Amino acid sequence: MSVKKKVLLGLIILILIFAGVIGYVYYSLFYSMSNLPKGDFIKKVDSPDKNYTIQMYIVNGGATVSTAVRGELITNKKGTKKNIYWDYKTSDTNVKWLDNDTVSINGHEINVEKDVYDFRRK
Repeated sequence: MSVKKKVLLGLIILILIFAGVIGYVYYSLFYSMSNLPKGDFIKKVDSPDKNYTIQMYIVNGGATVSTAVRGELITNKKGTKKNIYWDYKTSDTNVKWLDNDTVSINGHEINVEKDVYDFRRK
């Protein structure tokens, strides 16, 4: 392989790595459900079989940003937590369990084992 081809290949690899890092940082900052602000606790609602708990939080963005609502799922047997609901320009926290694994939050139906609602991904 000639020197020109080696330099070109090295440059292409470097550009791909740089693009990957930029893409990861962008996703983490703007789309990841794991980096949402904590917010102020509003209420918790247990599933009918008590295997899950949804905790709702309101996030006040300050003077220039509207309020948002975050829903956190707690798996009671394991104690694990994950965000399953994130909505903007609302303060409603209407939570209703439809069955042991499905919850409706503000009219958005979520299967807690596999779904999330994130207004940024409509």
